[in-house]
Amino acid sequence: MTLDDITPVYQSFGDSTESLKDGKIDAALITAGAPTTAVVDLATSNSVYLVSIDEEHMAKLLADCPWYASYTIPAGTYSGFDSDAVTVTVKATLVCRADLADDVAYAIVSTIYNNADAITALHAKGAELSLDFATDGIAVPFAKGAAQFYAENGITVATVD
Repeated sequence: MTLDDITPVYQSFGDSTESLKDGKIDAALITAGAPTTAVVDLATSNSVYLVSIDEEHMAKLLADCPWYASYTIPAGTYSGFDSDAVTVTVKATLVCRADLADDVAYAIVSTIYNNADAITALHAKGAELSLDFATDGIAVPFAKGAAQFYAENGITVATVD
């Protein structure tokens, strides 16, 4: 299969799930944390199949695009979904102006990590907050205040000059 074999349709997240329900498209790339409401709704009314990425293609993709990471969506995440699916995730990255005050950058990052339990209470994805994961594969330099927080936690990152 090549790009010549598909006809891309560029539409919103919600429109993609509606188009799948209506049979207007055959597949959609959904960039959202699992479980995501739109896919939960889709899976309750339609059969859903998540495409796993094999090790060979995953390695190539991650080598070319280090801002992605491998992620396994566990079986049972969606109705009728009885096996794990290995896919990619994009890292939610908080980006700031280069001239953001160091103490503000530090406060933002430390507030997030020091309140991971409260964030998790609001959304299950908060349980995935990880200092190591947050800094791995980030292609842009870190604000000096953020770097200070990471350094205090044993992680060295590249900073803005």
